[in-house]
Amino acid sequence: MADFIVPSSQIFNAGVLIVKQFGSKYKVVWCKAVRKKGYQLLNDSVDGGENDSEVPHKNFEKLSNNISRAKSLIFEYAYCNSWDYFITLTISPDKFDRYSLNAYVKALGKFINNYNTNYHSKISYLLIPEQHKDGAWHMHGLISGILSKHLTVNKNGYLEFSLYSKRFGYCSLSPLKSHEAVSKYITKYVTKDLSSMSLGQRLYYCSKGLKRSQMLYRFDKVESDLLEWDFVHPDGFCKTAMVDNLDFLENMVFSDLY
Repeated sequence: MADFIVPSSQIFNAGVLIVKQFGSKYKVVWCKAVRKKGYQLLNDSVDGGENDSEVPHKNFEKLSNNISRAKSLIFEYAYCNSWDYFITLTISPDKFDRYSLNAYVKALGKFINNYNTNYHSKISYLLIPEQHKDGAWHMHGLISGILSKHLTVNKNGYLEFSLYSKRFGYCSLSPLKSHEAVSKYITKYVTKDLSSMSLGQRLYYCSKGLKRSQMLYRFDKVESDLLEWDFVHPDGFCKTAMVDNLDFLENMVFSDLY
């Protein structure tokens, strides 16, 4: 039987341009090709065909994809919501188990819920766990909704959430200088150094009800020279930019790339 070859134009959408609204700005993403739904590589569909040498590679690839998705979502939550402070949360060994992330996250969630109820506030948060070299955990992230009467200045000149400190340990807060800069900065805490994390452990934690970006447009067969891009992948496959307006759409050029 002769081999049946499906034309690439039937498998991929070429020159895909996606425009999303991020608060008052817009994120523009251009991809050279995006695989259509219903098509997948043969290697992805083989059932039980893996050998031992392929498993570590597939696990690493899955981890890399998870990290990439987490960074994208963290930036989205950070950029699309209003925050008061960048916060670092630590755990004192005399107050709580510094090595049990799940127990700490559960206790922290209960603490925040009780605070919101008792003080008629609404704390919103986006937190990323990080480990010390000895395996103990701490958190970095963004937060809003803490009442000013519960903030004090510590000996290092940083703001401190006194009720948290009494319950868990030292913390510090810094007012935001640049919303966009800090939204990019916090993604650096999501790294590939996750060998000590439990299977299924979350890479970030956020409060319910946070705003996300809004999908506005998607176009195919678009030329990539319509913008000055903020980021271009080394192989040119993907390009991204944050823009203040959508004027570039008026001069958009379409082309058959396949």
